Amino acid sequence: MLRSFLFLIASLASHFNGCRAFVQPGSIYSSTSFVRDDVTHLLAKRPPKTDYSNYDFSSMETRDMTKEEMLDMNKQNEEVMNNEMVMMTGFSLLISLPLIYLFWVAFNSD
Repeated sequence: MLRSFLFLIASLASHFNGCRAFVQPGSIYSSTSFVRDDVTHLLAKRPPKTDYSNYDFSSMETRDMTKEEMLDMNKQNEEVMNNEMVMMTGFSLLISLPLIYLFWVAFNSD
């Protein structure tokens, strides 16, 4: 019992410590990587503004949805979300099966 408790504490401590094994120590919280030292970005050319006064918008058709169309779209979205939820739940259970087995072995072994 004591051994499993110590193992649990050690695993939690290693989990919350974080993994920085492949990161250089100076690059983790470097503020210079986000700030440019040169002033060329201040002198950069801006893209030209697009003049939409002569643009033909007749190809775009916009209209409000009717209540039936909204209800139908809500039903389709709900089906998609339910399918995604089932798939995520199944995947998480599949991933956690080895851990559940190890707990079962640990608590039911003599």
